[in-house]
Parts: sequence; C-alpha cells; structure tokens
Amino acid sequence: MKTPRAAQGCADSLTQFWPVVEFHLLLSVVCHDIGVALELHWAILMAYVITDTCTKDELCVQACPVDCIHPKQDEAGFAEAPHLYVSPDDCIDCGACVPVCPTNSVFALEELPAELAHFADVNAAHYN
Repeated sequence: MKTPRAAQGCADSLTQFWPVVEFHLLLSVVCHDIGVALELHWAILMAYVITDTCTKDELCVQACPVDCIHPKQDEAGFAEAPHLYVSPDDCIDCGACVPVCPTNSVFALEELPAELAHFADVNAAHYN
C-alpha cells in the first residue's frame, strides 16, 4: 500500500533532524486505504558536538557534572581517538563544557557551523 502524500511529507521533514542527542520515541499515524497504522521511530537527539580542533585537554571532562565526555585519559581508546565525544545517553544539556574549551571545539548542535555539520554524525557514530 502506498503512503499518502501528507504522511510522506511528515516523514521527509523528520529526516532533517537526524542526528539529534537523547532518545525520543516518535509516534506517527499513517493512514492507508483500508485503515490506520501506527509507526514507532527512535531518534538519537544530540545536544553538544565536539569537533576535530579538540586537543583532548579534558577541561570539558572536568567541567561536566554527569561524566558524559569520553574517552578520558584513563580509558581505553584515548590515544587513538582524534578528539573527545559527548555521550548522547548521558548528556543533560547543561552547556558546562562549552565555555571551558580553549579551542572552541564544543558546539551546541543548533549552533554547529555548516562546514562542521558532519561532526554530528561522527559523534553519533562513536556511540553506536
């Protein structure tokens, strides 16, 4: 069965928000010719993104009240990691990491410059 044009438009508009940091359950109602179907979608919502100018000095790690920035110096993978990453599961969107970064490598997702937008995917992929 074919998805109605109005429902397809909703689905298309949702895809522009991937990735985004926390888990949200999206419920959509799709009307088919013979009934109604409920579709459940999980979205990863991302509050903050760390870019490649990160020096891994861990000032953001020290400022974070919930320990959501990894890998830390004493964790596996620290030496190999090109930069640190914000965990979408643990981040509480407090912003404490932004002002302490000496290289301005931490951005709120909605303030991430277009030329650095791919780092949202890089950060999300690190935790998937």
